[in-house]
Amino acid sequence: MYKIASGTRQDRMVLDLMGPWFVPHTGWPDIHWDLNAQLTYWPMYTGNLLDFASSLPSLLLQNIQQLLNNVPPSYTDSIALPVASGIDCSSTCYWVVTDSCKIAPPVITGDMMWVMHNLWLHVRRSMNDTDLKVHVYPLLRQSLNFYLHIIERNGTDGFYHLPTTWSPEYPGNKGPDTNYDLMLFKWGLSTMLQILQRLQISDPLQSTWEDALKKLAPYPTDINGYMVAQGVSFNISHRHYSHLFAFFPLNVQTWDDQQNRAVIEKSVDTWVQLGYNGGGFTGFSVAGAAAMSARMDRPEAALSNITYLLTKFVQ
Repeated sequence: MYKIASGTRQDRMVLDLMGPWFVPHTGWPDIHWDLNAQLTYWPMYTGNLLDFASSLPSLLLQNIQQLLNNVPPSYTDSIALPVASGIDCSSTCYWVVTDSCKIAPPVITGDMMWVMHNLWLHVRRSMNDTDLKVHVYPLLRQSLNFYLHIIERNGTDGFYHLPTTWSPEYPGNKGPDTNYDLMLFKWGLSTMLQILQRLQISDPLQSTWEDALKKLAPYPTDINGYMVAQGVSFNISHRHYSHLFAFFPLNVQTWDDQQNRAVIEKSVDTWVQLGYNGGGFTGFSVAGAAAMSARMDRPEAALSNITYLLTKFVQ
């Protein structure tokens, strides 16, 4: 917490990969939006440092036009974040973008929606309905618009599908209905409907959101649990847990719901076993495994992961 407090303030810059401690000749002179920024801010919500956490929404609100510019011109009233950006939210254009330096399939497309989950955590702790209505609601609306532009509604199976995108940094193949995007899109839709109910407001897109939530394709699964995407099994040691988002951190599918337990257990076990045995895990992976173990009522596994984190990665 001391380091967080030393790195950002409500009226200061967002806490990026290095914070104010710039390292000359670094290979990471940017904000990474496919995990780093989100995880950096999580402790501020649970630690009741909401003033410090305000630097994140402040950055986004100050750069709305750039968020709009990050998508192709045809994606009207839509916003997106690149994997890596400068302090103005513009893409560095060297890290997972289309040839035109825009955010669109088949690159990583869900990062903005994941940041919206951070903003949701913020307002759920502050219970500030003014911030919810003035800031979170319009940003989430524009984030949902992005997916409404790319959704494929003409599937023969009666479901709405997403085109091929990339699950963050997964070293294997890409495919349609990437769970990272499906899970974030479904979370965004259900959260938006909650916001309308809480604020007691209506929106002309409400029926569109309800329809998409009802007809969005099921999460692809196989013998290893949640897949990376349709046709792409999770079978490579990998530090990210993007394909598990419905369980953690989005809490769309919970351990308490008995019908979810089998797929959650298989998915987490596969990811953890491959991560440890294949060398793909890093510090944030082990911390994520600990959090998931706690949610699954596995206190010994949670403690084992935390112990490994402290002895292997914390110096």
